[in-house]
Amino acid sequence: MVDEAGEEGFVRIIGRAWYKLLFIVLAVLVCITVFVAGIWFARQDEVPGLDKTAVSYHIDGVKNTDSESILLPGMDALKAQAGDPHVKEALINPDGNECYFTYSIKLADTGEELYRSGLIPPGKAVMEFDLNRALSAGEYPVEVTVRTRDLKDVNIEYNAGNIDTHLEVAE
Repeated sequence: MVDEAGEEGFVRIIGRAWYKLLFIVLAVLVCITVFVAGIWFARQDEVPGLDKTAVSYHIDGVKNTDSESILLPGMDALKAQAGDPHVKEALINPDGNECYFTYSIKLADTGEELYRSGLIPPGKAVMEFDLNRALSAGEYPVEVTVRTRDLKDVNIEYNAGNIDTHLEVAE
């Protein structure tokens, strides 16, 4: 091509530049779709009501080896401080159980619920928890109820166990 001054030049034709833009837009859309799908699939495995504070917990010699039964842990006195609702006690679901546990702690004389855990998977424990209210110093008889639910369908409830113990609240 020759311009008005008689100089020869070249014209660059950019006819396919929109393909690059389309490719970038499609790549971003694919990344967003994969990210959203990953979050959706991850939530499909999430168990509603699972106790988020439960951690892995193992006691040597405490394991359920019979798949036809449920091993309930023993429990000594629970201990707390006066005026402080925080309790540092382990509420465990022994390894080998084929069910979730939920713990409920109630005052034996009034039936007032002081604490309820979420679902605790086998081999995990809630290591510390907060009561619904702080108590004054003294010894309180409590009933700890352990409810059990199926691992595959949490709507299926198995037997429950009651442990009569006491809550020692120190000064």
